[in-house]
Amino acid sequence: MDENFLLQTETAQKLYHEHAAKMPIIDYHCHLIPRMVADDYKFKSLTEIWLGGDHYKWRAMRANGVPEEYITGDKPAFEKFQNECGGEYSLVAPEDYAWQFSLDGEHCSSSILEVNMYVSSTQSSYNVNNGNRHVLMSMPRNMTIGFGCAQPTQALADAYDAEGDVIRKKTTLLSTEEAIEIETAAKGDVAPVTDDRTGWYNRKLYLAPGQREENRGNNQPTNLRLIRLAEVYLNYAEACYFSGDIANAQKYLNEVRSHVNLAPKNHTGSQLFEDIMNERHLEFGMEGFRFFDVVRVGWGEKVFNGTKKAEFGAKTPFSAGAEVLPIPQTEIDISDGLITN
Repeated sequence: MDENFLLQTETAQKLYHEHAAKMPIIDYHCHLIPRMVADDYKFKSLTEIWLGGDHYKWRAMRANGVPEEYITGDKPAFEKFQNECGGEYSLVAPEDYAWQFSLDGEHCSSSILEVNMYVSSTQSSYNVNNGNRHVLMSMPRNMTIGFGCAQPTQALADAYDAEGDVIRKKTTLLSTEEAIEIETAAKGDVAPVTDDRTGWYNRKLYLAPGQREENRGNNQPTNLRLIRLAEVYLNYAEACYFSGDIANAQKYLNEVRSHVNLAPKNHTGSQLFEDIMNERHLEFGMEGFRFFDVVRVGWGEKVFNGTKKAEFGAKTPFSAGAEVLPIPQTEIDISDGLITN
């Protein structure tokens, strides 16, 4: 593919390179009112962008029996968004909570976006493969083909216990003892677990013997779940909290709690925000959210205080600000003293 891709005649090449290439891209069919472009209109929500003036979507929704109040009517934006999705997504029942992370539960109703993983017959190196290498990295070391990295902490186990959250604890945490039982039942005698730092492993990524790929370990077949409906609900609950819509903040917080049989929480004020953040901690345990959630809301010292970072064999206590990456020196240099670390 070169600079003349699809430009099959000399005339086409001349028109494009000498004229069209320098022009801005103009979309005459964007469904935007020209005044909105001229005024640099700020959309109030994703729903307004998707549905505010798109009569093609209106027609499709009407054809699928969506009531007009969810199309051009006065229903809340988030409920319109849900109906625009066609009711395709729903939180799983409590008894199916763990199932949604299994091989059989891939692309279920609670999952919005996944990266499909499979065992490749040609690519299996650490940097070129088609499988979920996180599985390999997180399983118990020595007893399995895993490396035992990113182990859950006892603090996460305690957080589940404090909430009485039996379902999510069982789904997220695999104890060393249970891992040994599973492996032994499948294979007989197994090698001892080594480098076990916490006594816990990530069950959401654990594949038992017979499910995992033993010979091409980088190519594990479980999909990477990127966006789940629970995340959408808790993102929305947080947005509602900050916009003063307390009723919907509570509603969508409790939607998530209900699918693991936990009682609703109806606090207001700062406690409601604490409840939402704690729910994220429990719902997304070992899915890569917690550190970034803590940093973005400024809870570094609150959450990490008392922890220690391993560094070249030594452990250094946490200090305020250590959770934030330093600004690169090159950026500091060009700021002429406006920014510092």
